[in-house]
Amino acid sequence: MPESRFSLDLGKGTFEVTGSEEFIERHLPDLKDLASKVIEVMKQNPQTSGAPAPAMGINARQQLRYSDDLSSAPSELLVDELKAFLDALELRESEIEYTTAIVYYLREKLGRDTVEFDDIEECYRLVGRPVPRIDKSVHNAAYRYKFLNRDKDGNVAITRVGRNFIEHPETARGAKPSKGTKSDDNGDTRKKSSSSAPSPKVKGDLDLFGTAGHIPFKGFCESKSINEKSSNADKFAVSAYYLTQQIGQPTFDENDIYTCFDHMRWAPPSYIRNNLINHKNQFGYYSMEEGRFAVTLKLKIRVERELGERTPGNLDLLK
Repeated sequence: MPESRFSLDLGKGTFEVTGSEEFIERHLPDLKDLASKVIEVMKQNPQTSGAPAPAMGINARQQLRYSDDLSSAPSELLVDELKAFLDALELRESEIEYTTAIVYYLREKLGRDTVEFDDIEECYRLVGRPVPRIDKSVHNAAYRYKFLNRDKDGNVAITRVGRNFIEHPETARGAKPSKGTKSDDNGDTRKKSSSSAPSPKVKGDLDLFGTAGHIPFKGFCESKSINEKSSNADKFAVSAYYLTQQIGQPTFDENDIYTCFDHMRWAPPSYIRNNLINHKNQFGYYSMEEGRFAVTLKLKIRVERELGERTPGNLDLLK
């Protein structure tokens, strides 16, 4: 595609647009309106006639880039879409969260290959939010929360942690701040006191006694030498394996694991879901499917080959 340019020469009184026919037809009305605004500003501030950029809230280069590169729709539609995206996330009044969401929008929603500080700043302006120090908000999002990273060329990218923060707020974000929170100078909120973990519930329909013909969960744990003194990672592993490979559940959640712990009279850890996510990231034991967990081959190998003795039935899957 030929390079697109917009040139306004107040001295000569010329207005020039260079680009494809489709580009010119699509943006000529907006460019004419922008040129009129520039001329009006220059009339009101004649001392700036020789300045390379007029004193406007959005300069010509930024307006053109956001009309052309970020979306095929007119810029006002882009603004509405961006506002709707941010509003739907119900973000806290935090520069870190808003900056992360904007980078996610540009990268994941609009498919931008590169995102620079100017792009993030312009999005703040487009949606009418106060513009923070972009370098500081990106730095904090990258190094305090691992939501973003920045390459050697200065391009800002969203990380896996950042994507989870936007796509799975119930897991990554946790409880929303309540009254009695403190805010630091970057707009981030922190609770004065830690909140209690959501209380999991015992599921009464889990057949942990083996009434359907499979080995009881207690016997399965004994065969794997799992007891109260075993690590939580291994307790979780045998529980998840039993739920999926013995009972036949395709997936499970923290309530299923809590039920297994309650059945064995094991003291459950706080934040069972967070433990599952940590074991997923650290050991590769689980994958996530629509907010629920599934076991991986690594977990099957751990349970079948590394824990205790083999048990009859489908525990010999990996011979």
